[in-house]
Amino acid sequence: TLLVGAPAYENNPSSRSYSLRNRAFLVDAGAGTLAWYDKEHLVPFGEYMPLPDWLNIDKLTQGIGDYTPGENDHPLLFGPAELGMLICYEAVFPNLAQKLVERGANLFVNITNDAWFGDSSAPEQHLAHASMRSIEQGRYLARCANNGITAFIDPLGRVTAQIPQFQAGILTQSVKPVEVTTFYHDIYHWELRVIYLLAGCFIAWIIFAPRRRQTTGRWTL
Repeated sequence: TLLVGAPAYENNPSSRSYSLRNRAFLVDAGAGTLAWYDKEHLVPFGEYMPLPDWLNIDKLTQGIGDYTPGENDHPLLFGPAELGMLICYEAVFPNLAQKLVERGANLFVNITNDAWFGDSSAPEQHLAHASMRSIEQGRYLARCANNGITAFIDPLGRVTAQIPQFQAGILTQSVKPVEVTTFYHDIYHWELRVIYLLAGCFIAWIIFAPRRRQTTGRWTL
């Protein structure tokens, strides 16, 4: 069984058009495609153009059109594993990992193309973000990057094995599904409410706080 990334399209008969997807396929030699996941959080100016009627500029990448965000945000079932897919920089967003675990994900997989970062610190930063998702949700994470950094990360966020950038290789390690949820996961939505409440109180204080009369002082040298 293979997990691979590739573009996909869906026909829209009513409008005689099609939708492009950035898709991860779970493929079996005998049964064909078992399941797939379409990337939800697309890269602006790379995978789609925001405000196309207002911004008269070209995308940063070559392609045949804009991708459409995915809607099937459920894990991919593979035996006892429920694979929570994070395509490319989706590993940066805590809310996506949170939602996948709420849907039942017990193992994370991050497939990514970091080639456009070149020889910079960005791939290291991307890997660090992926480690944070493992810590927050208490899940193993298997990460495959086309030009590095390919790695395995344990539920404590430790990189237990990796292939550096610009080095070809095969990385193998045992991981296991984790069913329990973390304290972070359990309070995630309450944490957001507290943040919004504090932000609202701060804005209200700025607007309605009484203004003090400004006085001028005299300096003596």
